[in-house]
Amino acid sequence: MSVSAFTPTPAHGLSGGLSGIFNNIKIGKKISIGFAAINTLLTVIAAMAWVSLNDVSTSFSAFGAQADEAILVNDFDAEVMAMAWQSGEYLLTWDGDTLRQARELITNVSAFRDELKTVIVEKENVENLAKISELIDVYIKVLINP
Repeated sequence: MSVSAFTPTPAHGLSGGLSGIFNNIKIGKKISIGFAAINTLLTVIAAMAWVSLNDVSTSFSAFGAQADEAILVNDFDAEVMAMAWQSGEYLLTWDGDTLRQARELITNVSAFRDELKTVIVEKENVENLAKISELIDVYIKVLINP
């Protein structure tokens, strides 16, 4: 047996297929193809990052709007509680100064309610505001317009 029997032929070796095509290209073209492939991958990654950042930006904007609404609703809740407490205090004492303070708070809460109606968009908050509005109307009928 001779040594040439074990020597790989071009059909079995590395010189066939894609590798063979790439081996026949000059070094300048190989570098250019590699550079173009890296640029293409970077462009795809940059586009994916851009789309993701836009989604995050939109989500943060929506969160900011909800947070602003939550702060307004919380402030409104504090005003309603102060109004209810002052009105209850008047019913216990029948004091003229307490009635004046209760009426001021009712007027403030009523104005705040009207402002909230133009700002609130969350369905649950709109429904709760409608229920609270009915309560405020009762306070107005009893303590401001008896």
